[in-house]
Amino acid sequence: MTKWKEVFLYVLAGIIVAGEIAMIIFMLVIWKNGASTVDQGVVNLIYGLALGYHSGFMIVLGFYFGSSKGSSDKTEMMAKTAEETAVTVQKNVEIDKTINAT
Repeated sequence: MTKWKEVFLYVLAGIIVAGEIAMIIFMLVIWKNGASTVDQGVVNLIYGLALGYHSGFMIVLGFYFGSSKGSSDKTEMMAKTAEETAVTVQKNVEIDKTINAT
């Protein structure tokens, strides 16, 4: 992955996590002050937003800690292993040429 893509993914994930935390705090403040002091429509709207943010939060967690992240790490590891194998094979060919030339 390119560096800017990684930075963007981390910033986006940070925004979603911060939004989730803010939404939880906001809901706790409403609960502490009593929902009767706020219009019920506003409370329902906040709960709906909280559910939406929570689904985004779960997607972020799934990406960074789920199978997508593991698959991405595996692909990078396989590419690195393939490079190391190619270098080793090239060194062995050069050693064989040196041995056969003598």
